[in-house]
Amino acid sequence: MATPTQAPLVKKYVRHQVKLFLGFLLAFAVGVVGTVFFASTTISKATASFETVTVTATGEHETSQTVGSRRNRHIEQVRIVEVTLPDGSEGEVRSDTIKVGETATVYRSEEGRLFEEEPEGAGVFDWIFAAVVAIITLILLAAMTGPLSKIRAVRRLRDGNRPTLLIHITGVENRTAGKKIKHHFTAIVRESTVDFIPAGSPFELDATAGTVPQNLNGPLRALVGAAKGPEFALVLALAVEGTDEWWMAHGQTPSAPTA
Repeated sequence: MATPTQAPLVKKYVRHQVKLFLGFLLAFAVGVVGTVFFASTTISKATASFETVTVTATGEHETSQTVGSRRNRHIEQVRIVEVTLPDGSEGEVRSDTIKVGETATVYRSEEGRLFEEEPEGAGVFDWIFAAVVAIITLILLAAMTGPLSKIRAVRRLRDGNRPTLLIHITGVENRTAGKKIKHHFTAIVRESTVDFIPAGSPFELDATAGTVPQNLNGPLRALVGAAKGPEFALVLALAVEGTDEWWMAHGQTPSAPTA
């Protein structure tokens, strides 16, 4: 008898889970970069210090620059004043009021950047935005565990000593989840080696349309790839008793929440 992991429908299930995992992994990587960037930017703004310095305007020019707040950024032409500092070094400051030849007091950051007015520190929105990005990143990390655990469950099916169920289908209905159609089966457990699912228990199965064989006549033999208890859905490989047409589904008792 062929192993379930070699069955075409099981391989299709694994490919789908791998795509989900890689998608979440990519999104998580972007989230980590975003979290680090926005957190460091916000902390830098909150801890920045400035000193006043008197400069002399020696020239001016225009350049394109991103202006506005984080919620309303845009590019526009701005006036840049070239200045000489007391120590003879040169710098630039954005200003619409400082005239060439005048002296003015400006603000210098620890990095040496010059500002006509003292920049504002980190506001409430900055902290909230950084926190939201971090929370979304953690959610993506948690979401990655779903497809990864299902891939591992399929790998466990190579073990010939997996817990088994013998299931009799009593009903089926199609359910829509977004753009996908899922098959929902109701069933009765006829035989069981799973401690918390005795024979005679009502049972439910869910599988994505296109991953279920047409022939479901007869009792289904189910190998349990993952079972954490009655409050968790099981990852199952199923086949009509005596055949090798294995497919994947998630099963649970009616009282358990759907995973």
